[in-house]
Amino acid sequence: MKIVVAADTYYPHVNGASYFTQRLAEGLVREGHSVIVIMPSESFQHDEFSRNGVRIDSVSSLPLIVTKFRTSIPLLVRRKVQEVLKGFNPDIVHIQSHFAVCRATLFEAEKLGIPVLGTNHFMPDNITHYVPGPQLMTPMLNRIMWHDFVNIYNRLPLITSPTESARKLIIDKGITVPTVALSCGIDLKVFSPGNRDDSLARKYKIDTSRPTLMFVGRHDREKQIDLIIKALGMVKNPSIQFISVGKSNDHGKELKFLHRIAKQAGVQDRVIFTGFVQDDDLPHIYRLADCFIIACPAELQSIATMQALAVGLPIIAINKVALPELVHDSENGYLFSGDSVVELAGKIDMMFESAEIRMMMGKKSLEIIKHHDINYVITQFIKLYDSLK
Repeated sequence: MKIVVAADTYYPHVNGASYFTQRLAEGLVREGHSVIVIMPSESFQHDEFSRNGVRIDSVSSLPLIVTKFRTSIPLLVRRKVQEVLKGFNPDIVHIQSHFAVCRATLFEAEKLGIPVLGTNHFMPDNITHYVPGPQLMTPMLNRIMWHDFVNIYNRLPLITSPTESARKLIIDKGITVPTVALSCGIDLKVFSPGNRDDSLARKYKIDTSRPTLMFVGRHDREKQIDLIIKALGMVKNPSIQFISVGKSNDHGKELKFLHRIAKQAGVQDRVIFTGFVQDDDLPHIYRLADCFIIACPAELQSIATMQALAVGLPIIAINKVALPELVHDSENGYLFSGDSVVELAGKIDMMFESAEIRMMMGKKSLEIIKHHDINYVITQFIKLYDSLK
């Protein structure tokens, strides 16, 4: 099968939608399919290259001032997108958003009569905090963005969302076309339980003798890492440390803010920011933790949480959107409401009361994650492509 995957964020961008699209495209190639990814270039010029067997057609883009991401202007890239589609003549187009590149690809595919599947990774909460201006404008901006999303995605014959919660959310916002919940998936051969790598601990200056909480992801405001740091300052056990793995998309402003919060909470000696961790090190970095923690209230699934489950970690997660589908309260972790730092500190204390309970919860995590294997996910997407041809 010949497949075009359109994405407004792809390698080297660091976020869940980008990681999913990379794994999907490369997995499809491994299954014997021909794949082209259309994405924003890293300059104003069009470019074409290959990565891990996937042909990449990157189209002219401009930098967004408030983040490190780039965006294209649909009218300027539609001719190039049309060129790619006509030259490749795909059986199916799979868009990952309703933004510039995906929008241009959808419109051109419609003209050519090529069926289009859409996957939703969108929540305005992950974007609006980048927009300068008073916070009282945020609800109106969210409504405008949801309206735009619904207008574009209701043109599709079928939409997938990574979780049932995400599927119900877009229906509530006005989606009327058929929808399917299908996990983003992870590679369970790569992310699995294993021994701690002491050399990696030394590399990132992590004291493995201490009880360790870990978060993996972007250091951006919607992730609410500051909430975790504040709670760390209130826990009963003063030896618990917090490892935050990743980097921010706002040129380091959020990281400076988090350092300030750690100092104010009196835990600067118990908080480690590793910066960006290479893919090869990522499975091993999770194994340095005793518990994974996530406080982001806008997760449609959370690939990092799935990776932590696959390593066999118990989880502390905010009780919002799709995270309760991965974290079953008092079974493989604890949920907290997000309204109280005191409540979160209490959940951390509960988690570190007993190594035996953490071990039991970790085993439950391994049971839950079995249903999210990336190879199964790719097989299901191929079936959906076939159904639309």
